[in-house]
Amino acid sequence: MRAQIMRLKPEDARPVVRYANYHHVTPTAVWGPRRIPDLELILVVEGRFDYQEDGPARHLARMGDIIAIPPRITHTLKVAGGVRAARFSCIHGELLAGRAWGAGD
Repeated sequence: MRAQIMRLKPEDARPVVRYANYHHVTPTAVWGPRRIPDLELILVVEGRFDYQEDGPARHLARMGDIIAIPPRITHTLKVAGGVRAARFSCIHGELLAGRAWGAGD
């Protein structure tokens, strides 16, 4: 399936939040490798997190950074080494009501 481009103006977006949560996590916490069906936005509230998609490149997210994870991308998120306290807030959802990015809408 070939990717399609849909151009949205800010006023066209109608974000829908499927769920939101807030986590205090342990220094050994790991999510993944996993694939999710929707857009996920993660705000690093405290500590640092390593984010990695398929492949060797890793990205370090620090307090105040936002990680945007597109749907259907295999990725791993874990607390960075040496971190003793970590927290994040995340939102799962869609940019357009009644549509699913992961389904190609």
